[in-house]
Amino acid sequence: MRRSLPLLIAGLVLALLGTACGDLATPYAAKVNGSRISQSALDRELDVVLDHPQVLEIFESQLQPGEAVKGTGSGTVNKAFAARMLTRRIFLELIHQEVGRRKLKVTAADLASGRDQAQQEFGDPKLFAKFPKGYRDEQARINAEVAVMQRAAAGAVTDADLREYYDANAVQFQGRCISHILVDTKEQVDQLRTQLEAGADFAAVAQEVSTDPQSGQQGGFLGCFGEGEPLQFVEPFKTEAEKLPVGQLSQPVQTQFGFHLIKVTSGRTFDQVKEEIRGQLEQSGGQQAFNDMLLGLVRKAKIEVNPRFGTFSKEQPIGVIPPEAPQLVRTTTTGAGAVPPGLEAPPTNQP
Repeated sequence: MRRSLPLLIAGLVLALLGTACGDLATPYAAKVNGSRISQSALDRELDVVLDHPQVLEIFESQLQPGEAVKGTGSGTVNKAFAARMLTRRIFLELIHQEVGRRKLKVTAADLASGRDQAQQEFGDPKLFAKFPKGYRDEQARINAEVAVMQRAAAGAVTDADLREYYDANAVQFQGRCISHILVDTKEQVDQLRTQLEAGADFAAVAQEVSTDPQSGQQGGFLGCFGEGEPLQFVEPFKTEAEKLPVGQLSQPVQTQFGFHLIKVTSGRTFDQVKEEIRGQLEQSGGQQAFNDMLLGLVRKAKIEVNPRFGTFSKEQPIGVIPPEAPQLVRTTTTGAGAVPPGLEAPPTNQP
């Protein structure tokens, strides 16, 4: 019977608050093939969750019925939750080690994409930008290493694969295709409109300046819609996108997210979308292969868990199995300038 790993890997964006090897003078939370995950680093993560109501709320929203973050006593953490956090750290350490063992290259483009992903997970690029540079860089590296391993597990996607997908899904590339550029101020949007009217490339400008990270990295593209298909955007963006003639640039449109410039095209060619398709196929086709690869790493790894946090199981359920006591007393105190770990944020409902 095929077994799957829990907590895979979408959402693996925990901050490594302290290196994987940790301070050799401090107790360990786990050892992974000899590399230490320090207890103090894990304790700091647990402190961050309890000490920041917004972070705590996001974690609690992701729990199943009967699960909890907090323990029953003041200043305590549910041991099952602590075990879940430590399991993620162990998986991340295994991925980091395998990237190094295979001598896989993490490129500047991988790091940029990892940073964009981290911004999306927070739901607000401006919030992410407030965090210390070291923290932001760590999030980019974590996401980049996961992406590199996913590609390695999936194998190469050929041009024939891309063309086959494009032809089989032609409807999603036809109709009224809507793109936008989002910025913060009226002055910015007016300057950009002047540049675009003078001949600047819309997709290139979107990639460079749009504050919507998800569409920005795709040249501002939001989707293609068939004749009569309702547009699921906020007003007045929706009204403008519905009436805007194909090929024409909109006037600035203000919503609660900022100021938009909208462009509608009559479809997208294979050459325009093939790299986007490549990313989709690498992600979807590689997920099972990636899960199998990670399962293999777990099976082969020497993993030792501090009994305070439980034991590690390589059978179902795979991961850290907490001890019987329901709560864990924190041993560290987070300072006023602590940075919350990267989290999957609720949808922003941006157009």
